[in-house]
Formats: sequence, C-alpha cells, structure tokens
Amino acid sequence: DYEAQISVKNNTELIITSITGRIIYYDMSGNMLDYQDFTKKLEIDASMTKRFELRGYNHEEHYAYYQSEAVPNARDRVYKIEFQLKSYNYK
Repeated sequence: DYEAQISVKNNTELIITSITGRIIYYDMSGNMLDYQDFTKKLEIDASMTKRFELRGYNHEEHYAYYQSEAVPNARDRVYKIEFQLKSYNYK
C-alpha cells in the first residue's frame, strides 16, 4: 500500500503528545534495505493505543510487507520491519 498503518501503545501514566521513531526495512534474508525516521504529533492517553499512517516502503516499485499480498510478478519484493522508539513528548 502507498501508506503503512502503525499502532503504538502508551505504556506510561502520562499523555503522550508526539513520538519520534525509526522503521528499518529488511529483506526476507535479514539484509537491511532502508530506514525511515519520523516524528508524529498525536495524543495517546495513558495505557491506550493509537494508530497512524506513514509513507509505505517503495510502493511505486511494488514492494509489500511480508504479511500482505504481494503483486504476482514481484513476490521477491517483500520485506519485514523493525520499529525503534527514539523519543516521545508528554503533558
């Protein structure tokens, strides 16, 4: 998909107002393909989960997350991700 959906859970007792993170993309052999840093302003109440969208990885070249349905002639273009939380702000 052109956009990826990310869900983040707030495991604190505070209201989170923004997060900064990194998504690292790997091929199915574990080789790093790319990464994307982002900062997202959003409010997540304590102990709650919030979903948001980011740009999908290489959608124009028919890449797909390995648990999604890949384009038939691009089955070799599937990837896995790792999410790293860099920082967050709170109220």
